[in-house]
Amino acid sequence: MTAAAGSLMKAQDHLRTMLANAAAVRTWMGVETVAAALAKIHHEALPPPADDAVEYTLAELATYRPFIIVSTDEENGYRKTAEAMGVFAAGGTLRVELEQAVPADKTNPAEIAILFKNSIGAIIDELVGMVDTAGYLAFDQIAMTLGPFRATEDEATTQGDWQAVVLELEWSGL
Repeated sequence: MTAAAGSLMKAQDHLRTMLANAAAVRTWMGVETVAAALAKIHHEALPPPADDAVEYTLAELATYRPFIIVSTDEENGYRKTAEAMGVFAAGGTLRVELEQAVPADKTNPAEIAILFKNSIGAIIDELVGMVDTAGYLAFDQIAMTLGPFRATEDEATTQGDWQAVVLELEWSGL
């Protein structure tokens, strides 16, 4: 994959690194190492479906989950703001989509939702605690802007039963 260059992709890459280094993310993913977490955190989208297919198979999606997609927000993704004459600071909004399979051993919808929200809350809390760490994204706001939501019955038939949430982080500087 092409290396991150420029403030926009460097910010996105800092966030990806930050997520992989968060113990709460690795716990949610069920992986132990940062490298294993990085393999499940994707820029922009999942890798293309196998064999040039248009859609993923249920088996493919099962191997990816849980996963995170880091991308730039469509509305306010990137900006340069003057701090002084001729001095501009980069900033914008990055999106983080977290998706997981619904635990097969859980049938109570409330329990399923609470377990997921507990994981997401732990991830948010840990990310906030990492803001002042060199090499990570400096953000000043994090919000859950979509979800948590769960696959519809029709989606679950072809994609498996999953749940997801979208977080948005307002960042500035690197």
